[in-house]
Amino acid sequence: MPNNSTRVPMRNMFVAAAIAACALSASAGVVVTQNRAAFEAGLTNGFTVENFTSTAHFPISSGVLNSSTTEAGLVADQIKAGVTYSTTIGTGNFFNIDAGGGFDGGFLDSVTGTHLLTVTFDNAVTGFGFDTNALARNVDLTIFFDDNTSLFLHNVADQMEFFGFTADGAAKIKSAVIGSAQNGTFTFALDNFTFGNGAGGNKVPEPGSLLLAAAALGAALRFRRKV
Repeated sequence: MPNNSTRVPMRNMFVAAAIAACALSASAGVVVTQNRAAFEAGLTNGFTVENFTSTAHFPISSGVLNSSTTEAGLVADQIKAGVTYSTTIGTGNFFNIDAGGGFDGGFLDSVTGTHLLTVTFDNAVTGFGFDTNALARNVDLTIFFDDNTSLFLHNVADQMEFFGFTADGAAKIKSAVIGSAQNGTFTFALDNFTFGNGAGGNKVPEPGSLLLAAAALGAALRFRRKV
């Protein structure tokens, strides 16, 4: 995985613009990092990593995956408590724990091209993150905060890499929608989903020039924040 010290890579200016806008706002926003160690270090009150087991389990026909799920060969508590992963009900392999794809063991995906992933935390968290791969490129996210605001991030991943999202303000994260129906076969493909709590606003150092450049591009790029 990359070990970037900046909040976002220069190649992904869509995310850079979104983060710059968040940094300039006094209300809820997020800081994005591709450095897993730095992200986890910010979760000072502890964190959980879900590796989606060591083998494949599919399809998850209920469209719901959490610590209570007992289908597709899963047993209770095989998925760690604290978050529910869900999608709309479909046919075929619309919601799966697959194996391979460059990941070690299982990973969560949809191979129908239309089903997005919703993650809902039992209790609002300071941050969450995950590893992704090239099966699902150009992943979009909408993050929902406990102050009833939300944040849309466009095109946050296009290869095998980690992305972490840390709340940058008083509001915490209560849920997120992950994936893009424009990716083709896979709308999402992720592993090692990590979530937990810390002080918030755990910024990874970023050159001022990148922040200013992203801010200047913010109006032109696809960034939307709902209140």
